[in-house]
Amino acid sequence: QNGLGVARFDGSNDFLNNTTMVWPNAAFSLYSSFTLNNVNTSNYYRLFNGGGSGADGRVFLGANPSGVAATFTGNGGWNDVNGNSIATDIRGSTNILGMTVSGATLRPYLNGVAETIKTGTTTAFNGYDIGGVYNGVFGQSWNGNVHDVVAYSVALSTNARNLVEQY
Repeated sequence: QNGLGVARFDGSNDFLNNTTMVWPNAAFSLYSSFTLNNVNTSNYYRLFNGGGSGADGRVFLGANPSGVAATFTGNGGWNDVNGNSIATDIRGSTNILGMTVSGATLRPYLNGVAETIKTGTTTAFNGYDIGGVYNGVFGQSWNGNVHDVVAYSVALSTNARNLVEQY
């Protein structure tokens, strides 16, 4: 996007990994600009997955098997609906998916439009994957381009969030 390079993932277990970043668990914001290829699968598409020891995520940003944007924050177990409302198929187009998290409240945004608020308390963890599951343990890889991923250690204000989404 914007004429800049992208990270391209082909859905076959390729990913970028960081094992040392300490993730802020009380308040944070996470955004990504991406294109998800128009493919069908029975698995989730994991653009960003944070967690420890191969856990099923403390923070998730991606799409469900139907290509609907999905966000999650929790303690390693899915305690929330796994597709966002408004149920928009995001495959085949460039999108910006983000979330602001403060305490147990997750506010997801797709292309600047607020989606249904979710709940789940993120426990502290180190590390994350972009394009796959933490440490590549599960086979729910991203299939498409990732233009950028931006993380903040605060829940962004509306004005700050609007600036990020207009990038």
